[in-house]
Amino acid sequence: RPKSEAMEKNVLIFRTMGTAIQEHVKGDCKILVVGNPAHTNALICAHYAPHLPKENFFALTRLDQNRAAGQISEHLSVSVADVRNVVIWGCHAKFPDVEHSVVRGKLLSQVMSSPEDRNWLNELFRQEMQTRGAAIVKARKASSAMSTARAIVDHIQDLHFGTRPGEFVSMGVWSDHQQYGLAGGLIYSVPVVCLGQGRWRVHSDLKLSQTSKDRLKQVEVDLIAERELAREIFSKHSPSLF
Repeated sequence: RPKSEAMEKNVLIFRTMGTAIQEHVKGDCKILVVGNPAHTNALICAHYAPHLPKENFFALTRLDQNRAAGQISEHLSVSVADVRNVVIWGCHAKFPDVEHSVVRGKLLSQVMSSPEDRNWLNELFRQEMQTRGAAIVKARKASSAMSTARAIVDHIQDLHFGTRPGEFVSMGVWSDHQQYGLAGGLIYSVPVVCLGQGRWRVHSDLKLSQTSKDRLKQVEVDLIAERELAREIFSKHSPSLF
Protein backbone atom coordinates (compact mmCIF):
# COMPACT_ATOMS: atom_id res chain seq x y z
CA ARG A 1 0.00 0.00 0.00
CA PRO A 2 2.67 2.66 0.84
CA LYS A 3 4.46 1.88 -2.44
CA SER A 4 1.20 2.32 -4.36
CA GLU A 5 0.58 5.66 -2.69
CA ALA A 6 4.09 6.87 -3.51
CA MET A 7 3.77 5.73 -7.11
CA GLU A 8 0.42 7.47 -7.46
CA LYS A 9 2.02 10.75 -6.36
CA ASN A 10 4.91 10.20 -8.79
CA VAL A 11 2.54 9.52 -11.68
CA LEU A 12 0.66 12.76 -11.01
CA ILE A 13 3.85 14.81 -10.59
CA PHE A 14 5.58 13.52 -13.71
CA ARG A 15 2.41 13.66 -15.78
CA THR A 16 2.32 17.37 -14.99
CA MET A 17 6.00 17.82 -15.77
CA GLY A 18 5.81 15.80 -18.98
CA THR A 19 2.81 17.80 -20.16
CA ALA A 20 4.65 21.08 -19.49
CA ILE A 21 7.69 19.79 -21.38
CA GLN A 22 5.47 18.77 -24.29
CA GLU A 23 3.96 22.24 -24.50
CA HIS A 24 6.98 24.46 -23.92
CA VAL A 25 10.36 22.96 -24.86
CA LYS A 26 12.15 22.42 -28.14
CA GLY A 27 12.49 18.97 -29.61
CA ASP A 28 16.22 18.73 -28.88
CA CYS A 29 15.82 19.40 -25.15
CA LYS A 30 17.42 16.81 -22.84
CA ILE A 31 15.58 15.77 -19.65
CA LEU A 32 17.44 14.33 -16.65
CA VAL A 33 15.28 12.85 -13.86
CA VAL A 34 16.91 12.61 -10.43
CA GLY A 35 14.20 11.80 -7.86
CA ASN A 36 13.75 8.08 -7.22
CA PRO A 37 12.39 5.90 -8.61
CA ALA A 38 14.11 7.99 -11.29
CA HIS A 39 13.84 5.39 -14.05
CA THR A 40 10.10 4.92 -13.79
CA ASN A 41 9.60 8.65 -13.24
CA ALA A 42 11.56 9.36 -16.43
CA LEU A 43 9.42 6.81 -18.27
CA ILE A 44 6.21 8.52 -17.12
CA CYS A 45 7.60 11.93 -18.05
CA ALA A 46 8.62 10.73 -21.51
CA HIS A 47 5.15 9.33 -22.15
CA TYR A 48 3.58 12.74 -21.61
CA ALA A 49 6.09 14.53 -23.84
CA PRO A 50 5.74 12.44 -27.01
CA HIS A 51 7.21 15.03 -29.40
CA LEU A 52 10.62 14.54 -27.76
CA PRO A 53 12.56 11.41 -28.77
CA LYS A 54 12.67 8.85 -25.97
CA GLU A 55 16.48 9.03 -26.29
CA ASN A 56 16.32 12.56 -24.86
CA PHE A 57 15.21 11.30 -21.43
CA PHE A 58 17.70 10.15 -18.81
CA ALA A 59 17.64 8.86 -15.24
CA LEU A 60 20.55 9.69 -12.97
CA THR A 61 22.79 6.80 -11.95
CA ARG A 62 26.02 8.80 -11.98
CA LEU A 63 25.69 9.33 -8.23
CA ASP A 64 26.01 5.58 -7.68
CA GLN A 65 28.88 5.38 -10.15
CA ASN A 66 30.71 8.17 -8.34
CA ARG A 67 30.11 6.53 -4.97
CA ALA A 68 31.40 3.17 -6.21
CA ALA A 69 34.50 4.78 -7.69
CA GLY A 70 35.00 6.66 -4.42
CA GLN A 71 34.78 3.48 -2.36
CA ILE A 72 37.33 1.74 -4.59
CA SER A 73 39.70 4.70 -4.63
CA GLU A 74 39.58 4.94 -0.84
CA HIS A 75 40.29 1.22 -0.46
CA LEU A 76 43.25 1.41 -2.87
CA SER A 77 44.49 4.84 -1.68
CA VAL A 78 44.36 6.32 -5.19
CA SER A 79 42.61 9.33 -6.68
CA VAL A 80 38.97 8.80 -7.57
CA ALA A 81 39.86 10.05 -11.06
CA ASP A 82 42.03 6.93 -11.45
CA VAL A 83 38.97 4.67 -11.23
CA ARG A 84 37.03 4.40 -14.48
CA ASN A 85 34.33 2.30 -16.16
CA VAL A 86 32.25 1.31 -13.16
CA VAL A 87 28.82 0.26 -14.46
CA ILE A 88 25.57 0.80 -12.59
CA TRP A 89 23.06 -1.52 -14.23
CA GLY A 90 19.33 -0.98 -14.18
CA CYS A 91 18.58 1.65 -11.59
CA HIS A 92 19.69 3.33 -8.40
CA ALA A 93 21.72 1.13 -6.02
CA LYS A 94 20.64 -2.15 -7.64
CA PHE A 95 23.71 -3.57 -9.33
CA PRO A 96 27.16 -1.89 -9.24
CA ASP A 97 29.35 -3.87 -11.64
CA VAL A 98 33.15 -3.55 -11.42
CA GLU A 99 34.08 -6.46 -13.71
CA HIS A 100 35.08 -3.97 -16.41
CA SER A 101 36.54 -1.25 -14.20
CA VAL A 102 40.09 -0.04 -14.62
CA VAL A 103 42.44 1.66 -12.18
CA ARG A 104 45.30 3.60 -13.74
CA GLY A 105 44.86 1.64 -16.94
CA LYS A 106 44.77 -1.82 -15.35
CA LEU A 107 41.71 -3.99 -14.85
CA LEU A 108 40.47 -3.84 -11.29
CA SER A 109 40.70 -7.65 -11.08
CA GLN A 110 44.45 -7.33 -11.66
CA VAL A 111 44.86 -4.55 -9.12
CA MET A 112 42.71 -6.23 -6.46
CA SER A 113 43.86 -9.84 -6.71
CA SER A 114 44.53 -10.75 -3.07
CA PRO A 115 41.95 -12.81 -1.09
CA GLU A 116 41.43 -9.84 1.24
CA ASP A 117 40.73 -7.50 -1.68
CA ARG A 118 38.38 -9.99 -3.31
CA ASN A 119 36.49 -10.46 -0.08
CA TRP A 120 36.10 -6.71 0.34
CA LEU A 121 34.90 -6.35 -3.24
CA ASN A 122 32.42 -9.22 -3.10
CA GLU A 123 31.00 -8.51 0.34
CA LEU A 124 31.79 -5.20 2.05
CA PHE A 125 31.83 -3.07 -1.11
CA ARG A 126 28.31 -4.09 -2.10
CA GLN A 127 27.03 -3.65 1.45
CA GLU A 128 28.54 -0.19 1.64
CA MET A 129 27.00 0.76 -1.69
CA GLN A 130 23.55 -0.15 -0.40
CA THR A 131 23.91 2.03 2.70
CA ARG A 132 26.15 4.83 1.43
CA GLY A 133 23.44 7.49 1.31
CA ALA A 134 22.36 6.85 4.89
CA ALA A 135 25.99 6.80 6.04
CA ILE A 136 26.61 10.22 4.49
CA VAL A 137 23.56 11.70 6.19
CA LYS A 138 24.62 10.23 9.54
CA ALA A 139 28.21 11.47 9.24
CA ARG A 140 27.42 14.97 7.98
CA LYS A 141 24.11 15.50 9.80
CA ALA A 142 22.85 16.73 6.45
CA SER A 143 21.57 15.35 3.16
CA SER A 144 23.75 14.14 0.32
CA ALA A 145 22.45 16.91 -1.95
CA MET A 146 25.95 18.16 -2.83
CA SER A 147 26.98 14.68 -4.00
CA THR A 148 23.85 14.52 -6.12
CA ALA A 149 24.56 17.94 -7.59
CA ARG A 150 28.08 16.86 -8.47
CA ALA A 151 26.71 13.77 -10.20
CA ILE A 152 24.27 15.90 -12.22
CA VAL A 153 27.14 18.12 -13.35
CA ASP A 154 29.20 15.07 -14.33
CA HIS A 155 26.30 13.60 -16.31
CA ILE A 156 25.63 16.81 -18.22
CA GLN A 157 29.31 17.53 -18.82
CA ASP A 158 29.91 14.09 -20.36
CA LEU A 159 26.75 14.32 -22.43
CA HIS A 160 27.74 17.64 -23.96
CA PHE A 161 31.52 17.37 -24.12
CA GLY A 162 31.90 13.62 -24.60
CA THR A 163 33.57 10.90 -22.56
CA ARG A 164 37.31 10.34 -22.68
CA PRO A 165 38.72 7.74 -25.11
CA GLY A 166 38.24 4.25 -23.71
CA GLU A 167 35.79 5.44 -21.07
CA PHE A 168 32.11 4.74 -20.60
CA VAL A 169 29.73 6.06 -17.94
CA SER A 170 26.42 4.96 -16.46
CA MET A 171 23.17 6.56 -17.56
CA GLY A 172 19.56 5.47 -17.36
CA VAL A 173 18.45 5.55 -21.01
CA TRP A 174 15.66 4.25 -23.22
CA SER A 175 16.05 0.51 -23.70
CA ASP A 176 15.47 -1.55 -26.80
CA HIS A 177 15.93 -5.22 -27.65
CA GLN A 178 19.52 -4.72 -28.79
CA GLN A 179 20.85 -3.61 -25.40
CA TYR A 180 22.20 -6.70 -23.67
CA GLY A 181 18.97 -8.59 -24.36
CA LEU A 182 16.91 -6.22 -22.23
CA ALA A 183 13.19 -5.75 -22.63
CA GLY A 184 12.12 -2.72 -24.63
CA GLY A 185 10.11 0.14 -23.25
CA LEU A 186 12.12 0.79 -20.10
CA ILE A 187 14.50 3.44 -18.87
CA TYR A 188 17.41 1.24 -17.82
CA SER A 189 20.93 2.18 -16.75
CA VAL A 190 23.64 0.84 -19.07
CA PRO A 191 27.22 1.77 -19.97
CA VAL A 192 27.13 4.73 -22.34
CA VAL A 193 29.75 6.41 -24.52
CA CYS A 194 29.02 10.13 -24.93
CA LEU A 195 29.85 11.63 -28.31
CA GLY A 196 29.38 15.28 -27.40
CA GLN A 197 26.65 17.83 -28.16
CA GLY A 198 24.07 15.67 -26.40
CA ARG A 199 24.71 12.57 -28.51
CA TRP A 200 25.37 9.15 -26.98
CA ARG A 201 25.44 5.45 -27.77
CA VAL A 202 25.28 2.32 -25.65
CA HIS A 203 28.65 0.63 -25.14
CA SER A 204 27.17 -2.69 -26.18
CA ASP A 205 30.08 -5.11 -26.48
CA LEU A 206 30.93 -5.87 -22.85
CA LYS A 207 31.25 -9.58 -22.12
CA LEU A 208 29.09 -10.37 -19.12
CA SER A 209 29.38 -13.31 -16.76
CA GLN A 210 26.32 -15.49 -16.24
CA THR A 211 26.01 -14.06 -12.74
CA SER A 212 25.87 -10.55 -14.19
CA LYS A 213 23.32 -11.57 -16.81
CA ASP A 214 21.11 -13.07 -14.12
CA ARG A 215 21.32 -9.91 -12.01
CA LEU A 216 20.52 -7.71 -15.03
CA LYS A 217 17.38 -9.75 -15.62
CA GLN A 218 16.34 -9.46 -11.98
CA VAL A 219 16.66 -5.68 -12.11
CA GLU A 220 14.67 -5.75 -15.36
CA VAL A 221 11.91 -7.69 -13.57
CA ASP A 222 11.83 -5.07 -10.80
CA LEU A 223 11.60 -2.18 -13.28
CA ILE A 224 8.84 -3.90 -15.24
CA ALA A 225 6.92 -4.37 -11.98
CA GLU A 226 7.27 -0.64 -11.23
CA ARG A 227 6.10 0.20 -14.74
CA GLU A 228 3.08 -2.06 -14.37
CA LEU A 229 2.22 -0.51 -11.02
CA ALA A 230 2.30 2.95 -12.59
CA ARG A 231 0.15 1.71 -15.46
CA GLU A 232 -2.36 0.18 -13.07
CA ILE A 233 -2.65 3.34 -10.99
CA PHE A 234 -3.29 5.60 -13.92
CA SER A 235 -5.05 3.30 -16.38
CA LYS A 236 -8.51 4.65 -15.59
CA HIS A 237 -7.43 8.15 -16.62
CA SER A 238 -4.99 7.31 -19.41
CA PRO A 239 -5.55 3.82 -20.81
CA SER A 240 -2.65 4.12 -23.26
CA LEU A 241 -0.04 4.80 -20.57
CA PHE A 242 3.16 3.00 -21.65
